[in-house]
Amino acid sequence: MEQRGKMIIVLGILFFLMQVQSGQGQVKGKDTSEHYIKCKQPLDMVLVLDNSGSMKKGDPQFLIREVVTKFMVGFGGKCRLAMVIFDQETELAESLVDVSDPEAKARFLKSLDKVNYKGQFSNIPAAIERAIYEIKTRGRKDAQKVIIFLTDGIVDTGDKKHDFEREKWLKQDLAKESKKQGIRIFSIAFTNTADFSLIQTLALKTDGEYFRAYGPDDIQNIFEKISKAIAGLPQKQASLTPLKAQPVTTAVLKKKEEKTKPSTVREVKPSPVTIEVTASPSKNEPPSRKSDIFSHLILAGIVILLGVTIIIMVLIIKSRSLTKDRLIMKTRAIPSADLIDVENVTGNKTLPLGKRIVKIGRNPDNDVVISKDTVSGFHAMIEYKDDFFYLEDQRSMNKTYLNEEEVGPHASKRLKSGDEIMFDIYKFLFILPDQIPSGATVIHFDEESNTMIYDGAGAAMQESSPRDDIPIQRAMLVDVKGITNEKSIILKKRITRIGRGIKNDITIPKETVSGFHAMIECRDEFYYLEDQRSRNKTLLNNEEIAPNSPVKLKSGDEIMFNGCEFVFLLEDQFPSGDTDERS
Repeated sequence: MEQRGKMIIVLGILFFLMQVQSGQGQVKGKDTSEHYIKCKQPLDMVLVLDNSGSMKKGDPQFLIREVVTKFMVGFGGKCRLAMVIFDQETELAESLVDVSDPEAKARFLKSLDKVNYKGQFSNIPAAIERAIYEIKTRGRKDAQKVIIFLTDGIVDTGDKKHDFEREKWLKQDLAKESKKQGIRIFSIAFTNTADFSLIQTLALKTDGEYFRAYGPDDIQNIFEKISKAIAGLPQKQASLTPLKAQPVTTAVLKKKEEKTKPSTVREVKPSPVTIEVTASPSKNEPPSRKSDIFSHLILAGIVILLGVTIIIMVLIIKSRSLTKDRLIMKTRAIPSADLIDVENVTGNKTLPLGKRIVKIGRNPDNDVVISKDTVSGFHAMIEYKDDFFYLEDQRSMNKTYLNEEEVGPHASKRLKSGDEIMFDIYKFLFILPDQIPSGATVIHFDEESNTMIYDGAGAAMQESSPRDDIPIQRAMLVDVKGITNEKSIILKKRITRIGRGIKNDITIPKETVSGFHAMIECRDEFYYLEDQRSRNKTLLNNEEIAPNSPVKLKSGDEIMFNGCEFVFLLEDQFPSGDTDERS
């Protein structure tokens, strides 16, 4: 009882403030309630509001909640209102209630707190279907029916194929059902990211209206326009159907006039206008005018037929051209491309990209499965189109990065050989073997974790292990500052990987050193230093070396991995008596 008493007091204060504000508006000579709906006939309406996280960028202050509050407080009389909020899930936040009831209005205003913009996706079809179902099952038969729909996004459930099917269901079946139930949809596209074609289709197919809002300030004006449009809704169609016209004769007119005129007034003959309206037009039209109209109709029909024929021919030619282009694209071979799993999180170090669309994510139905909790179910995809590969993030929670730069949701980024891709924190390399520059080397792994390298022509060569019969010239790196906790590091492999990652041959535990920073390769009886597109570069004798461009080393060369200094020595210059070698 105490809570109900407090609620009544609060509502009383709110009503008093509304009356004061209304009085101030009248003093200034302006009716502040002119934009609110005056329900002179029954009206059932559902607000459908987008609650996905992207909405917060356009409305960080949650001003839309204030606009909706102002919009509904002017309701009364025969109006009922409901609210559906949606993101990846759909919730009927408030069923149809009589907003003239103070307690019902208070509950509705409290439900607006659920609009918090914390969702991840935008399941628009489910939200519209829930709104239609609410009106269909709880709406009044004699009421006007309206849905006000606001979103800043597109149909996005995390599955592109599923999204296409649901968008088709929304535009065709749900729009048709809404029309059948007599429900008009007023659609609002919030910011430029919204699917305006979808917004427009829903409004036009249901005899509603559509609007575009570029920011929260525009929403107030749009809701005022919607209020006026709803207030002007016609009565039920049945009440507007005119009676069947009956033939009117001069005798009937005379009989009606005799009943209505006073006895002292002389009988008045029907006016010429009355006779002209009741007479058949075909009897009074001159033959020449009939002939002209008939000729014009024939000419217009010929022109229309000719125009339709031309349009059909153009569409057929265009359709054949598009079909031919699609066939060419489908038959064109996809070039060889690989993803190199640097940290082996997938269990396969080399992942061939043999499809036009390669789906990547945590779910097992993806083409590349990364079984990590911080990777989204459908995280990203790589698509081959127009002779190039493109990376596209699928609104993932923890983002996709290309060469350490964030890739925006659904923003296609063109890939080039050697690009570094990160799905959350898991690193991969994109490799086009046929496009490796002459002399460049690119690390590649087979399924047994043996290191492979591609030479400049794209041919693969197996790395020699320390047990091979072919000897390599002994060499070492001297750790000048002791960063690796080793004074001298013997180079016993043909390829020595250097970087921050623990799977490198030489691990440098510094954040400024890239995961796979550089490598030293022994080939043709010489050693070569090669930077692996590191973030903070590799220096040889204080000069920066270009990425993936091997540079020949000589004994005594100074090498810097972002401030971490090493000296390269061949065996004939090893320090005398050095016993601190790393085996």
